[in-house]
Amino acid sequence: MTEVGEKGTNLSGGQKQRISLARAVYSQSDIYLLDDPLSALDPVVGSRVFRDVIGNRGMLSNKTRIMVCNQGHYLHNMDKLVLVDGGRIKVYDKLEDLITDPDSPRNFREALEQRQSRDQSKAGTSNEDMAENDTVGRITQEELGRSTKTGWQLLRNLLRLTQWPALTGVLVFVAAACAFAFEQIWIKEWTDSSSRAASSSAVDQLPWVQVLVSLCIIDVALRVVGSVLLSLSAKRLSRSIHNEMLEHVLRSPVSFFDASPRGRILNRFSADMDFVDSRSFLSAKQAVQNTLITLAKVAVIGTQSPVVLGVTAVVIVLAAYGMNLAVKASHCARFFESVATSRLLQHVTETVDALSSVRTYGVAGRFRSHFCRLTDESMRGFSGFGTAYRFTRAVTSTAGFVVVVCTLLASTVFAGPDGLDPSSVGLALSSATSVPLALMTLCVMLFNVLQMIVSFERCVEYTELPPESDLQPTWSEEQKAAVEKILFSWPSEGKVEFQGYSASYRPGVLPNVITSLTFIVNPKEKIGVVGRTGAGKSSLVLALLRMLRASEGRILIDNVDIAGVPLRKLRRSITVIPQDPSLVRGTLRMNLDPTNSHSDREIWQCLEKAHLSKVVSSDPRGLLMETADGGSNLSVGQRQLVCLARALLRGTKVLLLDEATSQMDGDTDQLIQVALRDAFAQCTLFTIAHRIHTVLDYDRILVLEDGKVKEFDSVPHLLSDKSSMFYSMAIEAGINSVRRKPELISTTL
Repeated sequence: MTEVGEKGTNLSGGQKQRISLARAVYSQSDIYLLDDPLSALDPVVGSRVFRDVIGNRGMLSNKTRIMVCNQGHYLHNMDKLVLVDGGRIKVYDKLEDLITDPDSPRNFREALEQRQSRDQSKAGTSNEDMAENDTVGRITQEELGRSTKTGWQLLRNLLRLTQWPALTGVLVFVAAACAFAFEQIWIKEWTDSSSRAASSSAVDQLPWVQVLVSLCIIDVALRVVGSVLLSLSAKRLSRSIHNEMLEHVLRSPVSFFDASPRGRILNRFSADMDFVDSRSFLSAKQAVQNTLITLAKVAVIGTQSPVVLGVTAVVIVLAAYGMNLAVKASHCARFFESVATSRLLQHVTETVDALSSVRTYGVAGRFRSHFCRLTDESMRGFSGFGTAYRFTRAVTSTAGFVVVVCTLLASTVFAGPDGLDPSSVGLALSSATSVPLALMTLCVMLFNVLQMIVSFERCVEYTELPPESDLQPTWSEEQKAAVEKILFSWPSEGKVEFQGYSASYRPGVLPNVITSLTFIVNPKEKIGVVGRTGAGKSSLVLALLRMLRASEGRILIDNVDIAGVPLRKLRRSITVIPQDPSLVRGTLRMNLDPTNSHSDREIWQCLEKAHLSKVVSSDPRGLLMETADGGSNLSVGQRQLVCLARALLRGTKVLLLDEATSQMDGDTDQLIQVALRDAFAQCTLFTIAHRIHTVLDYDRILVLEDGKVKEFDSVPHLLSDKSSMFYSMAIEAGINSVRRKPELISTTL
């Protein structure tokens, strides 16, 4: 039961395609619609998959297969050919008809003239079961369903985030509770004084009234001030914790996002932050206020009947013990509910992303059942929390009843022969009868605070996420000035040098994915990076971006060690065009120039070079055309062209392409290759190539095997050496010879 992670994190593009194809085969349908299922596979593996699965002797030989194909060497296996070009459709019964048709793309004929990929037994020895991105062990981590922090740690974080208003507000409410207690005692003393005096005038009563009014005003004023301070602290808490969460999440390494599903992150920023935002002020204010008022009432009762104070202390201890058990149970239930809600949101996001596949394979019922199971699991935690809450209410109600009964008995039955004066009995009973309601209200508020504390703790966890190493190196003022002077125009040439570089996703825990890489790339050189699946090609890109952690050696760009370059500067100086491009919701202009630092004219020039200007100009909104989430309203090839245009616009000295033209048709691929040579003639270019045809005119080829440099030389030299690994890969790809002129380089469709 191998875990692949969210959206196939642990899989390469080729592995994702093969899994999708295998899933389609298992569906046992009569008609199969295959949307370019072999584009991310190298020629050897692609030929094997086509032969064993899609071809006339494969597993789907007795099924109807409609296959969108960008590889011309598969066309001779097709029973019918449908050419779609410029919105027009042409149907051919024979391959010869397509070849002789002058309207057919030129690269069809060139690709068909090449020798077809040979099915060699050694192809099975390619390391195709390894993940291209070498993500060994990088799987989704389980979310903890329990508290990991002590109360003091949470209190320290709370005071750090709210600063002085929270503590000051609590102290103000303590003063308000004292004022409330003095009010009750003052009323009792006033009553006693009036009963002892034979007669009293209004003038005699004036001091008593003035003091009582003053106490009431002080009580109300202190409560208002305390509420304002707690409101400010709640606002500061929400802003501070959200900003810290966002900052730490954005600065987290890629491994964090591989191990954390989107639903989990979404739950922290939505449900948990909602509890902190909406309940922190009201729950904290009422909990503090009710706790202090209850204590004040008990203290007032104790001044009139000390015996009741002792009994109340025992009752409070017993009630606190019962509440402690309930709070622990509710704490676990709340954590369980939060984790279950994260799983539920994760399932919802994954279902929405794969909705077309879910409906296509007719498994909506299974996904619906799983959704119901996850909902039941989430409600199970909520039910446990509710049970603990009801138990606590029963405990507090019983405790309040005992206090009232004890006060009543102490004031009447056990009052002694002289008894208590009426004012003391009235004060004690009036205070005691309000205790049960105060305790129940306190119970409700404490549980609201508990919910907020659980959410607060989960949010605090995200404020302590470790950032990427050396995100901003620490330098002295002299070092900082010297480095800024060097990096102001860095990199100016684009020279890249690896010096015994080894790296791992977790040095000391996981093995190195690239080992002892030593080579030099001169400025403006075009380097093709090839190798079997799992050879470490994508890891090379991650190393240049410092997404891998170096275990030894270093990488120099223009003689500057990138380990000492701030990550923001480093990644702004390198442009990457990924194999699986993704855009954000907004306008095309925002995706091309998010900093709004280029003119429309410059953007249109880049779109023209990327052969995307016709698509954009056909939309009446032009550069303001909308892009959906992930760029779903554009084809994969068009999204890759957008990434290419963005790279052209940035104009960096180092460009990394991860098979950026794999989803394009052959004509567009050839045009883009020419555009790359022209537009990036002054740049150092690394191209990770699964299709060797795209790098035959590059200056040199870097062949990787098991994370090590196997070969590094020019194309003619490598092809002239029949013992070289590149030569064998070229033969497997059906390449007979190399012609150095770019316009004559053979490409596949």
